Amino acid sequence: MSGNSEWINKLPSDLQQEVMGFIQKEPASKELFDKLYAYLASSFEDEARKRKISANSDIKSENATPSPGLVDVKTESGGINEQEIIFELPQISFQSPVRKKLSLIFHLTLGSNGQPEPLLSIASPVTYVPEFTIRDLSSSIRLCVLLPILGNSTTASKKNIGLLCFWIKDSAVENVPKNDPIICQVNFDTAKKQLIKTGKIPAEAETKINALNAKNENSDGIKPISEAIISFLQRQFQLCGIHLINYLPSLIPTKNQFTLNTDSGLALSKNANSQNDLVIIEAYKGAKDGSLAFLASNEYNPPFIIFGFKKPILVFEVSSIKHISYSNITRLTFSLSITVSNEKKDSKVETIEFGMLDQKYFQIIDDFTKRLGINDDSFNAELKEKVTTENDNTSAQNDNGTSPNQQSAVNDSDDEDEDGTYQAGMEVEEEGSDVPEEYDSNAESDENEDNKDGESQDISQKSEE
Repeated sequence: MSGNSEWINKLPSDLQQEVMGFIQKEPASKELFDKLYAYLASSFEDEARKRKISANSDIKSENATPSPGLVDVKTESGGINEQEIIFELPQISFQSPVRKKLSLIFHLTLGSNGQPEPLLSIASPVTYVPEFTIRDLSSSIRLCVLLPILGNSTTASKKNIGLLCFWIKDSAVENVPKNDPIICQVNFDTAKKQLIKTGKIPAEAETKINALNAKNENSDGIKPISEAIISFLQRQFQLCGIHLINYLPSLIPTKNQFTLNTDSGLALSKNANSQNDLVIIEAYKGAKDGSLAFLASNEYNPPFIIFGFKKPILVFEVSSIKHISYSNITRLTFSLSITVSNEKKDSKVETIEFGMLDQKYFQIIDDFTKRLGINDDSFNAELKEKVTTENDNTSAQNDNGTSPNQQSAVNDSDDEDEDGTYQAGMEVEEEGSDVPEEYDSNAESDENEDNKDGESQDISQKSEE
């Protein structure tokens, strides 16, 4: 035997004799045996290498700190068993608690009582390995909503994209200060294609639904097929113990309707009347821009006020709000301060100020907060004295050359996470974006002139109300 056939010597003695005997009878078979050995040896090496990588990944996962509010799930293969999947939205863009394209999957596992239990996982769309999983869905989810996006709601090509948001109860989270919500963008045009591909809805569904809704007209409304998909999602979520509340506008006149829809503010009534159930407007917390959302109560949830949708995302249950107050009122903008009892900090009372709210949305916000029964403390004597002092000093410059408003923005302590920031329209931007013109010292003189006329006029108007 030649040197390159040493592999034969590694065989068991009986098999070795059989192979050598066959080669002696058929010498041409030697080359075939050599090739077969080389192929099998290479395959075994690849398999061993994959097992080593998988083992190392498992070690890293076990040693890593689980993401707040979420738990790890292990299966023998490392991924979710496809036969246990209830429903899946594949490859959607997540923005919190991670920022990447992943699949949102409802699937089953055996609970501690031996009965099937639904889980919600954020997993790789390729390997089905979960990055995060939520258990006990009916008791762990604090709020689940589908929201329109400022800027997208006024654009025909984007109004069928919504924000799917999950807030997790603190009682279900090990590390309460890091209880980040789950937020992802759902493009219902893309979801439609995926659901048709997986056989969840028939290919002709959109044509039939369009024919049924031919007489309905609402330029702000989403597509009829998108509404059908949302209804399908709500049923799937309900089966798993989650109440999904939809705030996207309907094409049908008697359902969800915008009473206001601009790039910087929107309001929606779920019963298509003048009573709003959702208000979202652009706002700033210090120098950070975001969206301030007011949600009325519904059959499943109490009312909430939310600021987002960049980290950190703030959510206040209205029952924890002691009072609100308006300040820095000018002809163009005003500020809204919310005083809350913080349950995470031993019920410590703290006040959070949101600035640069557009004056044209004042009345809609004031009406909404009054309907929620939130006390307006704007004319508290101590607050009036503080606001007067601040307004008297508006034109004065600080030692470093910045105005009081600029200094307040600079001193804001809620630094953005390392993964960057999000626009209200959910596009990523670089750190250090420009502060809007209202913060520019060059605009201060004009704004101060507005303060003299606009502030007294708006406050006196508010007093009469």
